[in-house]
Amino acid sequence: MCLDPNGESIYVGYYDHYFGEYNLQTSLLVHKNTFSSRIAALAVAPSPEVPFIFLGLFNGDILRYNPGTHAIGFLCRHTTDCYQSDFASDKTKNCLKQQAQTSDSSESAGITSLCLVQSGTSLLLIVAGLDRSISIRSASDGTLVCCIQSSVQKGPPQDISCLPKGSFFSSYSDRSIRIYNWKVIIEADATGSSELTFHVHKISSSCVMQRYIAVGDSEGAVRVYRFQVR
Repeated sequence: MCLDPNGESIYVGYYDHYFGEYNLQTSLLVHKNTFSSRIAALAVAPSPEVPFIFLGLFNGDILRYNPGTHAIGFLCRHTTDCYQSDFASDKTKNCLKQQAQTSDSSESAGITSLCLVQSGTSLLLIVAGLDRSISIRSASDGTLVCCIQSSVQKGPPQDISCLPKGSFFSSYSDRSIRIYNWKVIIEADATGSSELTFHVHKISSSCVMQRYIAVGDSEGAVRVYRFQVR
């Protein structure tokens, strides 16, 4: 689920491939769609000036939904070996060569989490996948900016959320949380090494609020961490 930045609607993706927009004041269904694949993740832009909701599907496709017109289009589509954008400038196929060398081809390319970050005048979409990758794409045309690939021992990243200073965090199924700085990764063409890693029991959920991250684990405990911002 995700909320409209204006606080007027809530968007819900269901396991039966159903997508619904509900009015928060009346609780009435405003718009609905049914897709060929389950909606695995939703992301809303940090500013109401961006008229799109981004949908990540279990088959790896990424869609853009315009709440004003209810129009839905592909940002990028997943094919057998790579992603394809509907925009001529996309260079995803070349950028994914390195990823293909370290990834098991039998793995699903489904999406687990989405997050939007502002980079100057540009909007970037951070995409976590079942193939243990984290990719950063242009939210305007789907062009791949860079890709981080986890080792085979680590599970797929979950619950990507923004932190202060342009960083985002990702919690992995190998009982650890890793903090990355997407600005450093892009500007330095880094390999994706995390800036901070800390280990807890197997993570079941997480939530970020400004400088705090709350983590729920499989043993029923909830831990709250505070990050020092310099």
